[in-house]
Amino acid sequence: MPSLPLTQLDEGGLAADLDNRTFSLAFAQPVPIRDLLLLLIRGTNLSIVPDPTIAGTFFGELKNVTVRQALGLILPPVALDYAVDGSFIRVFRRQAETRIFEIDYAAVERVATSTIAGEGGGSSASVATSGRTDVFGDLSQGVRSLLSEQATFNLDRKAGLIQVTDFPERLERVGWYLDAVQTRVHRQAQIDTRLVEVELNDEKATGIDWTLLSADLAAGPIPAGRAANRPP
Repeated sequence: MPSLPLTQLDEGGLAADLDNRTFSLAFAQPVPIRDLLLLLIRGTNLSIVPDPTIAGTFFGELKNVTVRQALGLILPPVALDYAVDGSFIRVFRRQAETRIFEIDYAAVERVATSTIAGEGGGSSASVATSGRTDVFGDLSQGVRSLLSEQATFNLDRKAGLIQVTDFPERLERVGWYLDAVQTRVHRQAQIDTRLVEVELNDEKATGIDWTLLSADLAAGPIPAGRAANRPP
């Protein structure tokens, strides 16, 4: 059996065809992606193998771009990707990935209650101090704004985990965003909200002396027997 001729590929030439050779293309009308891929490698030593199921069109102009740059610009908007294996370029549909992000922050709520009683068992005021920050709710809105339409998203508040399924570059953006948020959250000062509940049990009292109550709250712990009700 006669021996077959050997063909040696010039790897340097292939790299030049992929990254060093530039060209320009302009399309006044939409052109099928499959046809455009063939135009990209025309006159080079590269071969392209597109997935039979790919579709879509391209409309626009490319100026002074390499084959690699053109693939990076044309394919992602139509949910396609590519891989280079020697002189072969495979074009295929992009696959979403799932990544789990850990949120190192505890969304807690602290409640403290104190009572101001009037002299002789008169009216009383119950003061509840509550502080709560819904970091996870804010994170959900921020993450959703970074995802594609095909993405799925799940937040586990108890475990402090966010599960996201989307394309790799979207997941990278989510990771950068969460890192930045967590860094700033730990720097923020806590803001407390005070809720005052008043219960009048002195029929002769006309109301609560809010000036006295405000002074007691600002001074700290309320002295026993300090009256807050307004005398008749």
